[in-house]
Amino acid sequence: MKYCEECGAKLQDNESFCSECGAKCSENLIADDKGEVESNNGEVESNNGGKKRKKTLAVVIVVALVAIIGVLGYFVIYPKVMDYLQDKEDQKAAQKVINLIDSLDEKKITADSEKDLDHIKTEYDALSKDQKKLVSNYDDLKGAYKRLEEVQDQKAADSIVTAIDEIDKDSLTAGDISVQAVRDKYNELSEAQKKLVTNINTLEEYEQLVQTKKAEEEAKKAKEQETQAQKAKVLETFENLKFYEGVWGDFGAHVNQYQGMVESAIKNSISLSNYFGDVNNVYMVLELRVMNDDVLANGLTAYNQIYTIYFEGPSVTGTGGARHLECTVSSPNGTSLAYNEISYY
Repeated sequence: MKYCEECGAKLQDNESFCSECGAKCSENLIADDKGEVESNNGEVESNNGGKKRKKTLAVVIVVALVAIIGVLGYFVIYPKVMDYLQDKEDQKAAQKVINLIDSLDEKKITADSEKDLDHIKTEYDALSKDQKKLVSNYDDLKGAYKRLEEVQDQKAADSIVTAIDEIDKDSLTAGDISVQAVRDKYNELSEAQKKLVTNINTLEEYEQLVQTKKAEEEAKKAKEQETQAQKAKVLETFENLKFYEGVWGDFGAHVNQYQGMVESAIKNSISLSNYFGDVNNVYMVLELRVMNDDVLANGLTAYNQIYTIYFEGPSVTGTGGARHLECTVSSPNGTSLAYNEISYY
């Protein structure tokens, strides 16, 4: 058997041209038993050249197929695999949050549940956008937060209700601060919480009571201050007006405030025109006297000093001679001067 030198195809011994590639065959090539041909000059040539070419072509084809498969795998299959794995991971992460939300019992939400809800919310916020879409019961979490807000509002309101109930109405004074303290806490509530305070009217009643007591106490203090001022004024009068002799028209507030004090005490009780004619020219003598025994025991006070006053003037009708009026001006209450008639003749 001999083979074509160009393409390696098998040739019949009598063929001069290759039936495959058409190449002219050398006449001096004779195939031996081992698949080799021997030339006329005794050199042996191998018929394996054609086989090697076929193997090379096969390798190229295999490599090309592998490359095509690799490209298809990278650009088509790999993304799908990664998407599948990501979907599984997203579902796993979302399911964790779903289970946490499912563990909530809205009826058992208390004011202390905020920490648990915040933990679930933190887990939800950590999810990606796609993962959040997979949390099918997120509305339940929002509902739990709403319930928490309601419970917390009620708790805040109840604390004010209790504080109001604990106020002792009978012990309230003008200086009470407990009512204002409760009012300050009430003012810190939200509008929704304030609506839940059922006894706010009671708080307002207590506030009014405290204000009334404050007003009464302030009035009392003002009265006491006024009384002290009046006492001081009476004592000041006794100290600065000890004697006067002259006519009534030259005596009084137009001279000084001390004479004005005595003048007012007299005029508030009587009208000298009912006793004398030509009142302004009525002669008068005023003298301050003290009650010695009381002074020794208590010192000079508004109670142990007294003015004795003597008036002399014509009668109202101008007939019958002079008229005489004896009287006193003192301070029985210590805060004002009072007139007291002794005799008129």
